[in-house]
Amino acid sequence: PPDGGAFDAPEVLVVVPRGSQHTLGAMVAMSQFRRLGALVRLSLGQELAELGRLVRAHRYDMVAISAAGSERLEFLRDAVNMIRKGIAPVPPVVIGGAILAMEDNAAARIGADFATTDPREALVLCGLSVSCSGGEARPRTRPPAPAHPS
Repeated sequence: PPDGGAFDAPEVLVVVPRGSQHTLGAMVAMSQFRRLGALVRLSLGQELAELGRLVRAHRYDMVAISAAGSERLEFLRDAVNMIRKGIAPVPPVVIGGAILAMEDNAAARIGADFATTDPREALVLCGLSVSCSGGEARPRTRPPAPAHPS
């Protein structure tokens, strides 16, 4: 916003794992997150170290991993661990995509917090507010900076 404030909207990082050939689901999810008023960034096929740097460089309210089911569970587990490594507070990690129909208990097996293919449900599961009608994210003012002792 022009006044230097922040947006009053959840910030979501959508991750399409390296080697995934199917991105349509992630693109649809991104569009749905945006319609719900979220600010969305895409990580497409990045190496795990780069994904870790991305998560540590910006505070996300949620990280959504879109997995087609062709990814190895060990790789997805490594991705979740890299997302959580060296960051506080740790954003909730949600797994979604075709993998949920292919792998029983996928979230627990890779260490994600939640599993769903519904972006609205993902936001709610993470305790993030959603817009009932969708629309634009509304700006908010930043809280005042703490006073520095003299």
